Amino acid sequence: MKFLLKVFKVVIALIIILVTAYFIYVPFENRKLIRNYLNLSELPSVSSAECEDYGFTDILVKCYFEISHEDFPALFKGRVWVSSLMNACGGGPVIGKAFAVTTTSSVRLTDEKNGGSIDVCYNRDMNKVLIHYYVE
Repeated sequence: MKFLLKVFKVVIALIIILVTAYFIYVPFENRKLIRNYLNLSELPSVSSAECEDYGFTDILVKCYFEISHEDFPALFKGRVWVSSLMNACGGGPVIGKAFAVTTTSSVRLTDEKNGGSIDVCYNRDMNKVLIHYYVE
C-alpha cells in the first residue's frame, strides 16, 4: 500500500510540473509567433497573448493580445502596412476578449512561395489586437 501511495504522489508531482511548464511555455511561444508575424526584432510589452492555428491545407493562425496605447505604433515598424476602416478580422476561432474592430492594417506576403497575408485588426483605443495570419 505504501508503494502505491508513493507512486501516486510521484504521478501527481509530475502532472503539476508538466502543467506549470505548459503555462510558462505557451505564453512565451505566442509572443514569439506574434513577433515573427509582425517581423519585429523586439515585441513591445503585450499581455494576454493567445494564438490558435486552425488551418488544414493552408497555414491559418489567429492571435489576440492586449497592448498599451503608447506601445501600439511599434507593432507596425517591421513591415509596410495598408490600413482601412473595417469591422471584421477574418474567420476562424473566437479567441481573446471580445471587442469592436474599427481598423485593419494589412500586408501581402510576397516572400512566401504561394503568397499570403497578415491582417492586424484593432479597436479605437488601440489596446486590443487580433492578428489573422494566412499563407497558402
